This record gives sequence, structure tokens and C-alpha cells, in this order.
Amino acid sequence: GIKLGAGGFVRAYGGTAAEGLRRAPKSPLVERAAVVVRCDFAAAGALRARLAGYDATKREEHADAEAVEFVIDLPAARVDAFAQLIGDLTRGRGRVTPVVAAAGD
Repeated sequence: GIKLGAGGFVRAYGGTAAEGLRRAPKSPLVERAAVVVRCDFAAAGALRARLAGYDATKREEHADAEAVEFVIDLPAARVDAFAQLIGDLTRGRGRVTPVVAAAGD
């Protein structure tokens, strides 16, 4: 870079970088959201089975004596439909709560 100078360096390598970016595969950016789902044990299995249909992934799972709680990551645009699914699976007894990001996340 010293012998070429800043301008020569940019000319020499800028085209290669641009060509690499042009040829690289493209994928859309999808805003994602995290929600906490609390449901009874009977609905938990059905919920796990339907995650893929919502492009959702389970990040955490915890259970206590009364229910199962999941942290689910899914496209933000699908949160309302997913909440409707939880309502249907649990006959309105399940809860879906957005995860609020901490400052600095």
C-alpha cells in the first residue's frame, strides 16, 4: 500500500472488492423478535412441532410444576400469527410476552 499510495491502493483493490460483493449470494434481512411463551404441558409438544412453520427457533425452555416456558425467536412480522397459534393451542390460557432488549443489546 505504501508504494501505490492511497489512490493507487483503492484503484488496485477496489474493483476486486466490488466484484466479490456483486457475485456474493444475496439473502434478505429479516427483522426478528423474541417472545416468552408460557403454556401447559399438553400444549408444549404441539408448540414444539409447529415452530418450523413460523421460521421460529427455541432459544430456551424451562418448566415448573404448573407450566412450560419457552423463549422463542421468530420473524417480527409473524409474532401476531404466532400469538394466535398459542391462543388456539391453549384455548386462550397460554401467554405470549415480548422480550424487551436490555440497554446496549
